[in-house]
Amino acid sequence: MSEERWLCKWSEGIYDSTSIKDFLCCKRRGYLRWVLGLQPINMPAALAYGIAAHEGLDVLYGEGTTEDAIRAAVGKLGSLEFTETTKRNAYTLAELIESYSVKYDMPVEKNKTEQTEVQFAIAMPNGTIYSGRLDRTLIDNGARLVCDYKTSAYKPSSKWFTTFDNDFQLLGYSYANRSITGDCTGYMVDAMRVDANAADCFAREQFPVTNLQYEEWENTYIYATNAIRSLIQKMQGKNPLGCIMDWPCEHTACKDWGGCVYKDACIYGPTSNAVKITMTMGAPDRKADD
Repeated sequence: MSEERWLCKWSEGIYDSTSIKDFLCCKRRGYLRWVLGLQPINMPAALAYGIAAHEGLDVLYGEGTTEDAIRAAVGKLGSLEFTETTKRNAYTLAELIESYSVKYDMPVEKNKTEQTEVQFAIAMPNGTIYSGRLDRTLIDNGARLVCDYKTSAYKPSSKWFTTFDNDFQLLGYSYANRSITGDCTGYMVDAMRVDANAADCFAREQFPVTNLQYEEWENTYIYATNAIRSLIQKMQGKNPLGCIMDWPCEHTACKDWGGCVYKDACIYGPTSNAVKITMTMGAPDRKADD
């Protein structure tokens, strides 16, 4: 395809896991975020920290040393607009990368690794493009896996890992890897607790994916993207700001992750003064290097 650098561009039929999850969770959220491009002015600290950690781990699994990885992670964090917290700041991030490199035998881990930061663009049966990036692909005891890094304020316990069982995003990444390589056994969640000095702050869990799960994921993807395309087609020739009622709110999603950041926009409208204080409206599409 000609636009391989795009991760998400609904207007041209290019979708990623995050945007589809938003739509499946709440159609209104999908509209506000991916049609109007409404975004918080300041990036949430958890998101900024996770992006920076990914940057460091990419270097760590590449040709860089631990020191190189720390510099890359801290440098990335410094380039993002967010408010530091006691748990999410440059100091704790450096500790996290350092502790990670001590926890795992990096020469062995690098030997298992096939690729890192793999950008993909998969042509889907309904004529759309499924796009995204894989943190890391590896072979572990003969099994080809997609590895996804997760930073969290919580201890990565067995109960915590159950939240990623049959996860749409990670099933999609496994689907993409199977499409690229011809085989993917499943995915691995590589969890890191933000407090790197705490006991048991690192853990991993593997999730096998069956053929039935792959088929169900593809069906869900097709259902969601067909629905999105239908709603966007319905908007043709109209002011997008006036189409909010075509994208109904799912009220059970209002308390997700401590409260949906789009709640005020949903209640008062995306151009209300209450929303303008904390959010900005820009291009909704997302490039791979954003």
